[in-house]
Amino acid sequence: MKRTVLPNLTISCLLFAVFLMGLSFNTKPVKASGTIYIRPDGSIDPPDAPISTVDNVTYTLTGNITSDADGIVVERSNIIIDGAGFMVESAHAGTKGIDLSGMANVTIKNVNVKRFYDGICFYDSSNNTIIGNNITNNYYGIFLEASSNNVIFHNNFINNTKQVHDLSWSYPQLHPSINVWDNGFSSGGNYWSDYEERYPDATEINHSGIWDTPYVIDSNNIDHYPMIPEFPSPIILPLLTIATLLAVTVYTRKHII
Repeated sequence: MKRTVLPNLTISCLLFAVFLMGLSFNTKPVKASGTIYIRPDGSIDPPDAPISTVDNVTYTLTGNITSDADGIVVERSNIIIDGAGFMVESAHAGTKGIDLSGMANVTIKNVNVKRFYDGICFYDSSNNTIIGNNITNNYYGIFLEASSNNVIFHNNFINNTKQVHDLSWSYPQLHPSINVWDNGFSSGGNYWSDYEERYPDATEINHSGIWDTPYVIDSNNIDHYPMIPEFPSPIILPLLTIATLLAVTVYTRKHII
């Protein structure tokens, strides 16, 4: 079984990076905002929100969003939301990080969604794609209600109280949500932080980075190819780069001055 423990050197570099960031920058508190809407006509409300688009199809985050309400409410189908690595975070345990209620053919990628009641909310939502996101420390990572044919893979579900929940199990009058949670064996599914706790006897399949036991959300939603995290990961490498650059910058400034 592949271990996911970081080498001591990596941990030291990360701690050093954090230390240097504290020394080198005067951090400003992030001001909490209200809910941001992508309206049916393609406009962004409020217009000064840190989201840009040139074609009303691809919407790219240009900064972190810290909200004291819901994060982003999507009211337009057939669009792409690219987080570009930025964060949508709740300041006061907001309800929904990204709300896709009633939407179809929306792709959400590269977003860090953190500390909401529902990280990403589906209600009567279909044919959406959720790929390459970090969904962290929410109560529900994804909230499903009467939503099917969505494809969700290559995401990191980390420390959500309940990683995924389908309300149709609590309300039989609702249609069950039936979705796809992996992209096949060669590509893989999602990383689940509670995987090893739930499946302690699971092993890796032939050094593939894939666990041999599916991650079962419910009978209609199964990640058949849950992923084992690799290190250095896409998150770790930028941090190591930052640590190196900051070290050089601090050293240079001290010796020049």
